[in-house]
Amino acid sequence: MQKAFEKGLMLLTCGPNGIRLVPPLIVNRKQCDVALEILDGIIGAVEKQENVG
Repeated sequence: MQKAFEKGLMLLTCGPNGIRLVPPLIVNRKQCDVALEILDGIIGAVEKQENVG
């Protein structure tokens, strides 16, 4: 969650293994694409850390 926030994406946690996406009521395609790119990058980085450790 902290890494996403540092990249400009605010997430909510929901338990130890879950995240919750809560977009605004009005959101355009570009904003969704940017959010998903950030999320994908963060998940990839976490996966790499877990595979190394």
